[in-house]
Amino acid sequence: MVMPIRKIILTCWLLFISCAVVWAAPLRRCAGCDKSLPEGASVWLLKPATALAEYYIETGVIHPDQTRLQKEADPTGQVPVGTYLYLCEECNKTKISCSLCGLPVREGFVETGDGRKICRREAADVVLDLETARQIFETGTRQARNVAGIDFGLKQPGITVQLVDMIDMAEKADGGHTLGFSKRSPTIHYVCLLSGQLKRAVITTSAHEYMHLWINENIGSRQIEKNTVEGICELLAYKVAQAEQDVFQQRQILTNTYTHGRIHDLIEVERQHGFYYILDWVKNGATRTFDETPAAVKKPMPVSSAPRPLPAASASSVAKPDTLKLKGMFTKRGSRLAILNDGVTVAKGEIATLRLNGLRVTLKCLDVLADSVVLQLVGATNSITLEME
Repeated sequence: MVMPIRKIILTCWLLFISCAVVWAAPLRRCAGCDKSLPEGASVWLLKPATALAEYYIETGVIHPDQTRLQKEADPTGQVPVGTYLYLCEECNKTKISCSLCGLPVREGFVETGDGRKICRREAADVVLDLETARQIFETGTRQARNVAGIDFGLKQPGITVQLVDMIDMAEKADGGHTLGFSKRSPTIHYVCLLSGQLKRAVITTSAHEYMHLWINENIGSRQIEKNTVEGICELLAYKVAQAEQDVFQQRQILTNTYTHGRIHDLIEVERQHGFYYILDWVKNGATRTFDETPAAVKKPMPVSSAPRPLPAASASSVAKPDTLKLKGMFTKRGSRLAILNDGVTVAKGEIATLRLNGLRVTLKCLDVLADSVVLQLVGATNSITLEME
């Protein structure tokens, strides 16, 4: 009876040792199909070819056991320094790549009408049908109006949304924004969105195209430099990506060469002077670019129908719309509240919407002090301090 027990103990011990050896072996998985790659199995390395694949590596969507960091150049010279993706033999043989991330496509993919394949990672989050495109467009344009801090609606609000494939987009855009295209006719606006894009990309594209429509309605016969127009549209898309906390889309907007650097100029203009200033420049400016605008007139100003700011009383004060008033203050249940125009009350941290000169403005209350209130236009970077008059 003793010997069987010893054999059992010995067998269990050997089993434990063998499992430990397996666990200690480096685990590798194919980045294409997620298949485990046993030690000694043939593997291939793929250099990430798209910004999306690199972002997946950075954020852990592609796991560390699916990547290989080459710290030193391989002796044969065939594997330079860099980060690579492991591929199994089957994925390596696959000649079809995902149109978004560039990884091999084998199973669980979806396909656009023009034959582009989208791998399993993005399959559930791409826009392939018109109804979804319309819903995402509504989300993007609503967020665009929110981040602007004012209601800069279209004079002609009807918009027809179309979802098109790559060939149709190339014909309609005529070298323009390849993810979307907009056009204004005497009776209706229409926007074309490229199929097979991630929803978050369609959101920012929708904001971009909405800005195009607004500019077309308000520019009149004036000519603005093309890159500046595209920069303004990308600025709104960038602000929407910020509001969505979408780091990838922000990075895409900042790193692409579509606006030939104008996006960076416009971000700085908006930081210094606010979004009001840019919209007013589109409607009432006389120059083709912001570079040509004299420094003396580069000051915060709203669109013509928006509240007109007063000059700053001191270096520390901030210009505020002259129709925005602090009407009174009171305490309720231990919290201080401020009374603004038309009896609108706000406490610290609350957001309020009110109409000024016929324009709907959204404000956030940053603080309610003893005899003043600190507000911020939603989408703006500076604050406004109102004092009791």
